[in-house]
Amino acid sequence: MKGPDRAPSSFKLRPPLAWFYSATAAWNWSALYIWGRFRTARTAREAVEAFLKDSAAALTGSVTDIPRGCMVTLSSVGNEGHAELGDLVRSARAGTLGSLQACLERAMGEGELPVSTNVRALSRFVQTVQNGMSILARDGAPREELEAVADIAMAGWDARTARPVVKDA
Repeated sequence: MKGPDRAPSSFKLRPPLAWFYSATAAWNWSALYIWGRFRTARTAREAVEAFLKDSAAALTGSVTDIPRGCMVTLSSVGNEGHAELGDLVRSARAGTLGSLQACLERAMGEGELPVSTNVRALSRFVQTVQNGMSILARDGAPREELEAVADIAMAGWDARTARPVVKDA
């Protein structure tokens, strides 16, 4: 029987992947929470703000009783002797970047963001803020502090994505 309490039999011989599988049960619930409002937002700005604010809640354990921080952010950065585990977490991080980038590309195509926007860099910025929030959450930062970080990031968003005001001569 498969489920959150039992790893598939193929993992029994591979302890790092068994650990990863069991940890993903809690992570998947948080990921659903973090991405929920992002996916239903009307604008890219609303999506990014929801992503960061909902991350602040989930990463600090305010939503469910899970360890603070993000397993994908805080886990193995490279292989460190476990190539398959390294591939899994790199893939998950790439998925986050891809989701952010797709949202911002749509926004640029719809005219919400200026065509001069470096979508990849802006996506990396948002991902980097969220990754930093994860580290701070693991160190004990409360939800309110991480929400304040999100507010500052959104002020940066507004400054970077603002359209120039054209004054009549």
